Amino acid sequence: MHAVPGQHDLPHHQLSDITKSAYWTLVENGKIINLNYLQPVEVESQGQILRLWGFPWGTELVSLEAPHDMMIEIAVVHKYLWIPGKRYEGAPVESRVGKSKSKLRGYGIVVSGDNHIPWTAKMSCANSPNDLYGVTLFNCGCLIPRRIDERKIKPSVGILYSDNTIKRHYLDTSQDVWLDVSLNSSVPPIGFETLIESLSELGSSAINFTDTIKQLMEREKVNK
Repeated sequence: MHAVPGQHDLPHHQLSDITKSAYWTLVENGKIINLNYLQPVEVESQGQILRLWGFPWGTELVSLEAPHDMMIEIAVVHKYLWIPGKRYEGAPVESRVGKSKSKLRGYGIVVSGDNHIPWTAKMSCANSPNDLYGVTLFNCGCLIPRRIDERKIKPSVGILYSDNTIKRHYLDTSQDVWLDVSLNSSVPPIGFETLIESLSELGSSAINFTDTIKQLMEREKVNK
């Protein structure tokens, strides 16, 4: 499969550490074809050429000023994007799809992740050089619901057609079972001694606290 990493695929949420990740193990093993930032990959599907543009976590969307008229240009984006009614309460206004309109110019398809709520939209980007059908936006949503607020979300994938439309195909989850945990269940308290013992057992696999602080300060540009 072709993919871009999200923040939880990356150690310390740092794209520069991608080669240290489990995601990269799958890349090295040939299970994932990684879409590098602004390095398009061409894929042929039933005589149609798709050109995939990767925008992994932490990278900026960039408009496509010279799209190929014989290809379907697809942006694969891990960035929180939302439309009205499809966001968490308090989601940043700058993450609304309309705010990124100028950066979507030139693409026929935009596939986005990070927002766990699935949604599909159509947008016309004014003066776009490849706006024959407009831009189709497909937000995948979570493939594996894990939290109580995701319980009603049905996992799905998108099927892309040659006219730049995407049909959402829902997966069979009839055998899935949610575990209902009683709020009255008694959980024994954990002492610091037990916690420290547990962490020490991790040995070299444990996340280094000092490295984590350094990564955080570098990312947040903390002054000296």
